[in-house]
Amino acid sequence: ASLAAGGKETTGALRARLEAGEALEVAGYALAPALAAALAGARLEPPAPGTRVDWLELVPEPGRGLLPASAKAVEVWRTGGVAVRAGTVAGDAFWTAQEIVEAPALIAASLEALEAA
Repeated sequence: ASLAAGGKETTGALRARLEAGEALEVAGYALAPALAAALAGARLEPPAPGTRVDWLELVPEPGRGLLPASAKAVEVWRTGGVAVRAGTVAGDAFWTAQEIVEAPALIAASLEALEAA
């Protein structure tokens, strides 16, 4: 089954189709029910206390903060003893583009984090 361009199917309806064993076509790729279930159950677990983490989040414009879910995870990790340095960098959402899109600010921030380590 596939989602027609401009189709207005709810998230609940899509989940019901997956739970019924139907694969969905998403952006030209088949999403198998087992993969969808595994992704839905995935959780980002904190690393061991004392671990250093550089959390870089790509945002569409300069000055935007972390997404609320990211900010919450960072706070939980810090409370658990993880040394988190969190920040945002402006750039295009390269993972959603059909063509190659670069994120030079993300590359620079990643290199800076590696050099600081």
